[in-house]
Amino acid sequence: MSRDLERYSYGPLCSASDLSEGLASKRGLRRRRFSVRLRSSFCSTEKPRLHFLGLRTDIPDVLGAMDVFVLSSDYEGNPLSVMEAMASGLPIVSTAAGGVPDLLEHGREGLIVQPGDVQGLSLSMTSLLRNRELRQALGRAAARRARERFDVSTMVQAHEALYESLVDQAHRPNAEGVLHRQGVPLRQV
Repeated sequence: MSRDLERYSYGPLCSASDLSEGLASKRGLRRRRFSVRLRSSFCSTEKPRLHFLGLRTDIPDVLGAMDVFVLSSDYEGNPLSVMEAMASGLPIVSTAAGGVPDLLEHGREGLIVQPGDVQGLSLSMTSLLRNRELRQALGRAAARRARERFDVSTMVQAHEALYESLVDQAHRPNAEGVLHRQGVPLRQV
């Protein structure tokens, strides 16, 4: 029995196109009886299996249509797309590229494989697609972690604390230098 799967991506797919094609190959999801249509919103390629959706302004709707969010990048910074997917309550399947391991914990909010591991990515996707309870549990945990760590007010508070500590550090040596130049022993301060 075959199940249709559409993989939506709203980030660059160029650097990961070989991996994406590998997932769609006989070694990947097709072998596991999933038919695959890959979709992306950026980049361009001449490979006919990819349909590019263009610039999207309806990302919450796109995320709401997904069962699983997959990031197959070889290189990343701190991917906002993963944080948005987590906030939407999606379980994550991702490579351990860039800051991804700092955003989620393997087995708790999603599944992480090494960059370039087509088989591991395929197996992770398949396991979540076949196990609704696991998918829902990881999605709930991802949403909870996103609220706790990536909420705007949480991030504002963290930035304020960082700035305050930097200002304190910047002023401390200057005050000590002024007192020392004026002959005030630092122990009395």
